[in-house]
Amino acid sequence: MLIAYRTLQKILAMTLKVGGVPEHFNLPWHWAWEHQFSNPLFPIFEWKSYPAGTGAMLQDLRNNKLDIAILLTEGMVKDIEQGNPSRIVQFHVDSALRWGVHVGAGSNYTNIDDLKTARFAISRYKSGSHLMAYVLAEQLGRTLNDETDFVLVENLAGAEKALAKDPDLVFLWERFTTKHLVDNGSFNYLGDCYTPWPSFVVAAREEVLRTQEDEVVSLLDHVNEITRNLAKRTDIIEILCIKYRLNQADAMEWFSALHWNAGRDISGEVLDHIIQQLAHYKLVSPEAKALDFFESIHPVND
Repeated sequence: MLIAYRTLQKILAMTLKVGGVPEHFNLPWHWAWEHQFSNPLFPIFEWKSYPAGTGAMLQDLRNNKLDIAILLTEGMVKDIEQGNPSRIVQFHVDSALRWGVHVGAGSNYTNIDDLKTARFAISRYKSGSHLMAYVLAEQLGRTLNDETDFVLVENLAGAEKALAKDPDLVFLWERFTTKHLVDNGSFNYLGDCYTPWPSFVVAAREEVLRTQEDEVVSLLDHVNEITRNLAKRTDIIEILCIKYRLNQADAMEWFSALHWNAGRDISGEVLDHIIQQLAHYKLVSPEAKALDFFESIHPVND
């Protein structure tokens, strides 16, 4: 009866539409979605997975198809400056994102220093894979041209097909999400490229913040509590292995470097530093200020 009631409540209520990548970073959100009917006090929300990543979520935020997104910091900040009517309300992951640098099996490239003339496979423009290509290019001392240096592949499955056809394409994606393709010989792993900023944020459309702020705060409080509890579980590595196709060693290596935010406040100095870093990589203008991108909605913090 409780499940039936909650299902009817969901149909009748104005529920929030939330999206994120189907990856291990979003375990707290996946957990909240899967267990939302188990307690009548849990907030109800719709969840949509985005295998294509940040670019697809940015588009749906703009088109009012998504209310809240858990997405890459650099992509969200850049798109807000370019007119996306959204604001960052919380960090989801404070630690840097470890991007694996990959080429196809049989590629002529054997290390990162070889990539000074290579083209990049990206999910879409303004996605994380697109923006991180520019970060890597700067480290290599090269410039990139959007019209000639990129091939659109949509998602990880598309990248696998593209690199099989042209193994000299370079593909940047989260290290452990692509690990199974390295293990099975589809990709060659050349090394890592880390974001010089916290990796994931939670963003909400401005209209949603105006009209449903209480619901947003309630949902964030709930997910933050789940996050804190998951991090304390002794079986967290087993959970990660089962849900996300990680072996135990990879799950332990990834989790040991992970810092979920779980609702902690971040100082203004840290926010300013993040914007300065993004401006350095020409993701936002030099005049950008943190207040242009972040909005405090005062969630309950631990």
